Amino acid sequence: GRGVAVNRAEYAPDLFVEDSLRFIRENHRKPFFLYLAMNVPHANNEAGREGMEVPGWGEFAERDWPEPEKGFAAMIRNIDRDTGRILDLLKELKIAQHTLV
Repeated sequence: GRGVAVNRAEYAPDLFVEDSLRFIRENHRKPFFLYLAMNVPHANNEAGREGMEVPGWGEFAERDWPEPEKGFAAMIRNIDRDTGRILDLLKELKIAQHTLV
């Protein structure tokens, strides 16, 4: 049957990225493979009419857009931010030039 979304304590995409950053830090001294599939943007189909669950609309909150577009834009912005965090870590660890992304 159709489930009901419950209150969340953490935003899953943030958890995936944090775990990926941890993995890179712990394994950067040897060859590694990391597959990080961003699961956003998408609607939370369990939420019914509410659609997407986004931690916040950030810079898009005051835009004169429908709420689903604000959520979509915020999720894309989060992907950009998180990809940047991963690339920054690769540079910090001095493995960026030898890492395929």
